[in-house]
Order: sequence, then C-alpha cells, then structure tokens
Amino acid sequence: GWTSVCGDGEDGGGTCSRGASGGGAIQSPDKLVRTAPVRDNGEDGEEEEEEHLPAGQHLLIDIKNVDGNFLNSEPRLAKAMVDVVSESGLTLLSYHCHSLKPMGVSCVGVLLESHISFHTWPEEGVITLDVYTCGAKPLVPAMPLIKDKFAVSMEPITDDEVVEEPIVLWSHRLRGFRDHGGGGGPAKANSPKDPLASDL
Repeated sequence: GWTSVCGDGEDGGGTCSRGASGGGAIQSPDKLVRTAPVRDNGEDGEEEEEEHLPAGQHLLIDIKNVDGNFLNSEPRLAKAMVDVVSESGLTLLSYHCHSLKPMGVSCVGVLLESHISFHTWPEEGVITLDVYTCGAKPLVPAMPLIKDKFAVSMEPITDDEVVEEPIVLWSHRLRGFRDHGGGGGPAKANSPKDPLASDL
C-alpha cells in the first residue's frame, strides 16, 4: 500500500501526493489517506487476485434541488467524495478539486478501480456525478450512500418557506468486454453468464 497526503494547493484546489506506506482505511481529505493492501487469503501465503477483464460498470447520477452553499464548498464536497469512496469499499489513490469562478466546484478522484468525478452548479442547485469501476463488485448498491452524501437539502430562507426535496436521476451501464467462452464480445445484460446481471 501507499499513502496520499492531502492538502490545499496554491490555486485553492485540493490535491493528494503519493508516497510509500502500509495499508489501512481511507480517512478525511485533510488527513493521511491510506490505501488497502492486496488481500492475502491463500493458505500457502501467495496473494490471491481476481481476474481483471477489460470491462467495468458506469454509474451516472444527476441531482437537483441541492443546497447551493454545499455545492460551492470545496472542502465539504471533497469530504463527501472521500466518504463515498471509503464507505463503498473502493480505494482512493488521489484526488483534485478546483473551485471555479464565480462559483462551482469540479472534482475528480482516481481510484484503484478507476475514477469518480463531479461538477456543481450552485445557483441552479445541481450536481452531476459519474463513477466508473472495474471488477465484479456491484456498483449500484452505492447509490443510497451517494444520495446521502450529495443530495443535501436546501435551507429555507424563512420559517414558512417550503423547499423542494432533492431529485436524483441515475443510470447504470455495463461497459467493456467480458469472456463468455466465445470470443469476449460486449456484455449482455440479460445473459445468465454475465457476472453483473444481478446488479441491474
């Protein structure tokens, strides 16, 4: 494993730099971030690795009616991203967030499994995210967590104001190529041989 030390860059963006270390749990963006070591489950002491096929899953999420202050807060958004990655059992290698002018934030996190990224429009109360992962671990079960961390309700200006609840739209797609024993064409969602069919 290795560590990423996260902090503020000269332009106000959050960055992580890579260094050597042992494995462990991902922490908050302003602290040491440690990745998990390779699993060693073999009785003979050899590392066990899952098969790495040229395939993955893509989760696209659009959320509106989100609190504008949250959507313009680089530290809060970075923490939400790190929390989603950590609590989903994914591995964050590095990330970079950049506050835009006059407002808005863009972030991208590089994962061992691939990536997570998002962009915000605070005045419109909108955030769009995408998560792509390789491997057979289902990605859709992370949706409630993503909603919990990013669908932050707007604060009413007056006591009697009624604010709209966040609306979450999302789609999930299998990507790449999987070996079905016949040449490795694109995955078919309804195929019983598709290891991710149960995720749809």
